[in-house]
Amino acid sequence: MRIITFVLLPVFALGAEDVDLHDVAARAVRNYQKNQQASLKYEYIEDDDIKSKGIDRSRVIPLAGTPFERLIGKNGKPLSADAEKREEQRFEKIQVQRNNELKGPHDNRVRKWKEETRFLEEAPEAFDFKLLPDVEVNGRPTYVIEAKPKPGFVPKQDRSKMFEKIEAKAWVDKEDLQIVKLEADTLDPVSIGWVLARIARGTHMELEQMRLDDGIWVLKRLSIEGRAKVLLVDNKQLDETVVYSDYKLLPAK
Repeated sequence: MRIITFVLLPVFALGAEDVDLHDVAARAVRNYQKNQQASLKYEYIEDDDIKSKGIDRSRVIPLAGTPFERLIGKNGKPLSADAEKREEQRFEKIQVQRNNELKGPHDNRVRKWKEETRFLEEAPEAFDFKLLPDVEVNGRPTYVIEAKPKPGFVPKQDRSKMFEKIEAKAWVDKEDLQIVKLEADTLDPVSIGWVLARIARGTHMELEQMRLDDGIWVLKRLSIEGRAKVLLVDNKQLDETVVYSDYKLLPAK
């Protein structure tokens, strides 16, 4: 589900009323980055529902500084005994590799994972924000904010170029300044990652987060509906929803 993450994360950085919007945006980015690191304290379930293929279920486990997805179900069914054995062997192999990693490769892997969100730091300069009437979501007051590309924005990183092609509406928790819900639409084709993939204009995406008992905000749901070209050839229908659940705090080491 990396496609949705790359597209939606840029509009996490949003503002609030009667404050310096640039400052609030920068704080929202920092909050998200802190949450990303804090998520390594948990394991959780990820259900990836691709309408044309069915639901694949994975258990996401922190493993030596970055998440590891261990498949536990395929097409809506538990893995067969043979498939479960192969997945167990794959997990054990990766576990041994990471536990015996030299400092250089380990630090490089962790750095790459953290850098997936570094481009967010440009978001405060990339959007014009408009405050809409407040609403409550799950009993918590939220700002409702409209974000549109700011004319004249000059991106410094390749991923930041997508800011010019997305508009969004976000529900932001007033107390924690965290995204509760976000809806985004592409105004023009958006390139994703280092592969030659482009999401078509008019693609609609949604993101939801939830607050755990200890105050950490984590992903609850991601969805995307539209079309994309992969390697600039295939015209694929995108209709995918990922649901995150069963967050369990791991024992402190």
